[in-house]
Order: sequence, then C-alpha cells, then structure tokens
Amino acid sequence: MLIYIALIIILIIFSLLTLEEENYILYIASTIFLFLILGFRNENVGTDTIYYLKFFNNPQYGYHGDSVEFGYEYFQFLVKKFWDNKYFYLTINAFVSIFTLAFFIKKTSPHKILSLLLFVLVNQYYFLYFSAMRQSVAIGLFLISLYYLFKKDKNLPAFSLFYFLAFLFHTTVIWTLPIILVVRKIHFKKSYIYILLSLSFVIGVLKVLDYFSYFTLIFNTLSISGNMGERYDGYALGEKFNDYDTSTIRLIKDYFPIYLLAMIATYYARNIESPLYKLFIIGMILSQFIMSYPMSFRLVLYFVILGIVVLPKIFQNLNSKYWIYPFFIFILFYKTYLILDGQFIERSKGNIYVPYDIYID
Repeated sequence: MLIYIALIIILIIFSLLTLEEENYILYIASTIFLFLILGFRNENVGTDTIYYLKFFNNPQYGYHGDSVEFGYEYFQFLVKKFWDNKYFYLTINAFVSIFTLAFFIKKTSPHKILSLLLFVLVNQYYFLYFSAMRQSVAIGLFLISLYYLFKKDKNLPAFSLFYFLAFLFHTTVIWTLPIILVVRKIHFKKSYIYILLSLSFVIGVLKVLDYFSYFTLIFNTLSISGNMGERYDGYALGEKFNDYDTSTIRLIKDYFPIYLLAMIATYYARNIESPLYKLFIIGMILSQFIMSYPMSFRLVLYFVILGIVVLPKIFQNLNSKYWIYPFFIFILFYKTYLILDGQFIERSKGNIYVPYDIYID
C-alpha cells in the first residue's frame, strides 16, 4: 500500500511544480512510474491477473474457460511469439494500456500531470487496470479514437481504426458508438446539468429501481450474438454484489466526492458544448443512476474517465485555482482513502491490489 501512497505524493508534487508551466520530462517520468508499478506487479496483485496469466500459458482453455475477443487473442499470440514468458506478457499489456492513455492525455489535457493524478485518484481508474487487462487496452484505444474524431481537423479513418481495435479488445465499447456520433447535436443548459446530476445521485443512492433485473434482461438479450453476448452476459450473471457493497452509506461515501467535483466543474465550465465535457457528464449521470449495480461502472467507464482531461481544462484558467487546487486534492484524497481502505474490508468484493508485490526477486 505504501507504494501507492508514494506514487500519489510524487504526482501531487510534480503537478504543483508544473501548475504554471508544463514540463514534458516530468510528465514522461510520471507516466513511467505508473507503468512500472502496473507492469512489474506479481500475479497476486489484481483479482484477475492470475487468470490472465493462466490464459496466456494455456490459451486453449480460454479465460475462465470462456473465449475472448479476437483482438486480444491475437495480441496475446504476438507476445507469445516474441517471448513465451507470462511476466513479459504482463509488462507488455501494462505498457500498451498506460502509454495509449498517456498519448490521449498529451493531446487533450492542458495540465498533463494533473490528468495522471486524477487517473490515480478518481474512482478506481488506475487500480482497475490491475485486473481489467483487456478493457484497459480497449479504453486507451477508445480514447485515441475520440481524439481523432473531435480534434479540429477530424480524421475519420483514424477514428474508425482505433475504435474498431478497441472493439476487438473488449466488445463492451460498442454501446458508446451511437452516443459519440450524435454528441455534438446534444445541447445542455447548466441548470439542466445540475438537475440531472442531483436527480441521478438521489435515485442511485435510494436504489429506486432494480437495475440488476434490467441489466440482466439487456445482457441476456445481447447474448444471442456469440462472443459479444458472452461478454455482456457475464456481467449480468456473475456479479451480484453483497449488501455491504451496495449499502446506502457505502454508495454515498463512494459517489458523493465525484458528484461534488462534477457540480463544481459544471459551475466553472466555460464551454459546455465541448464533446468531451458532454460525454463526461453523460457518463456521470448514467453511473449515478445505476450505482447500485457496481458492475455497470465497467460500461460507463468509457465516458466517466474523460474527467481526467475535462477537469484540468475547466480549472486551468481560474483566478482562484490556488485555493481550489488544495480543496480539489482533499476531495480526491478522501476518495482514494475509501478505495484503499476498502481493500481491508472482508465484507467487500472486488479488485484486490493490496498488498503490492513485484515479480522480480
């Protein structure tokens, strides 16, 4: 656990040092720190790590006995051809995951190290990468596709290529396509955003609707389509979390800090027509509506993670940033405390990454 705390402190120091002027060397160093911790972890760090390593060693048996997306199978095949070593495979997977994300941050964030800090502190983005090895690659490819779609000189071939590659690594990304294609035509008013964020938070905390039943119905319907269906169907059948994970107190503790950040960001936002901002807000609203069904976060993650570049863009021009920044960090530290503290609660299920260990003797 100390290594995670040390990483956070380093990122905070580097972020403060580059508050007025970006330093590309510190950004590269920060990215390498993230990669090294992720890429050289042992097989017991991250709940699903050991299953991916077993899959690498015995691909004929599949992942948990199931087939996976073609893109990831071929990626694994190429790694094995180069060096048939499970730890090399683990390191390469981490390299692709972290550096595709870093490319997106470099192209879209005005405060790159702050974006890396948010990646570690907000929700469980970085810590999810310790387990979700396929989806972490898909997320990086998906984010690059968004960069090519929304940059000034839009590059549709590049968007199509990276989005298709993301789909080949994790088919859950496909649900985002209709939204990202029409998001420029979606228009918000700040008053509506405040209402939708607050309403979705209250509905989610009170567990007004039985989302587990709805998601089971949707995922089972999708199961008619082979591999994609198996992927969605697994979310519906395999992850009925216990009462502690979905208790009202736990949901408030987990979601209120991020809800508060989204409200503050909306208040200070100058351009609410930005596609990335709108996708982030859509992701926030959806994630709060369905917070009582924890595995649903794996679906809305594609949009919610955009906060790591949206928030720095909003806060970069504030005259009051020197008092907002500590407040901002305090909220995120509180959120990180909840994440790390949850590792020691036996009643809780989910991704396990404490204690940390490396595979090098």
